[in-house]
Amino acid sequence: GVLFGLALAAKWAGAYALAGVGLASLAVTARAYERGRPGKGGPLDLLALRGANTALLFVSFAVIPVGIYLASYLPWFGGKTIPYGWNLVELTQQMYWYHSSLTAPHPAGSPWWSWPFVLKPVYWYFGASTGGDNAYIYDAGNVVLYWGGLVAFCWCAVAAIRARSLALGFVVFAGLAQYVPWIPIGRVLFFYHFFTALPFYLLALAAGLAFLWETGRARLVVGYVAAAAAAFAYFYPFISAQPFPGAQAGMFFILPTWTYECQFYPTFVCNPNIGSSFSLAALFGRLALALAVAASVAVLIVWSSSPRFSRLLATVRSGTRR
Repeated sequence: GVLFGLALAAKWAGAYALAGVGLASLAVTARAYERGRPGKGGPLDLLALRGANTALLFVSFAVIPVGIYLASYLPWFGGKTIPYGWNLVELTQQMYWYHSSLTAPHPAGSPWWSWPFVLKPVYWYFGASTGGDNAYIYDAGNVVLYWGGLVAFCWCAVAAIRARSLALGFVVFAGLAQYVPWIPIGRVLFFYHFFTALPFYLLALAAGLAFLWETGRARLVVGYVAAAAAAFAYFYPFISAQPFPGAQAGMFFILPTWTYECQFYPTFVCNPNIGSSFSLAALFGRLALALAVAASVAVLIVWSSSPRFSRLLATVRSGTRR
């Protein structure tokens, strides 16, 4: 309840997690009572005959979160505040009206279906120096992890049903609870709205990689992790504001939708493209660095899973115990 309250106080999107986990907790608790008292009706048994547990769920998923949310607005309880002279009720109304009636497009806006494909991330920072160097913070993340995570999430959903796995099912349910509520929203959306679902997305990816490793397909795992490391090394300047020659920016735009144009809102007057050129020498340099990082990571993984490394680790542990 405390964590949900803090999430709500930071952003209303925390309500998605609150509703999803609340429903899951209600279902799990009801199922537990149904198993303990067969034939008593599950949820009806929980709500009608188990008042203490019903009260506990209500306090955890309603009273505490709402209390913390209201506490975060204590300055508004004393009356109207600057600069607009709103009280808490008026402030809440204004926030709701803004989000429910917003129709203005944005060049960085993107529809919900584009997020797993990383079609339109957002520029958090762009700076240009007089010497010709540019600096970018583009929240594209690691495209290898995103694209692989999409496949893994679909696999996780199928595996949860086939194996009747509660753990995998919860990962899928939690991810969808954070993602699906964005679908009917009509206002302009952004790639960062996907970030609340991202932890469960990556948990599904971790589960998929673990399955491959445990079923004798370790080479696929090593190759994938190495590719992710290569992507991180390649795109690092583009996501970290590390200065590099602005004339080489085009080598980071691997998708045509990454330029600062209005692919999803064509009626909006957009800024010119940010970077469109690069030299082959610079491209080969970045690729060489990425391949070197990938090879190093692959060697490290293979060595750390070898018997020699296990013996070395056992020797170190025995030495520290003395």
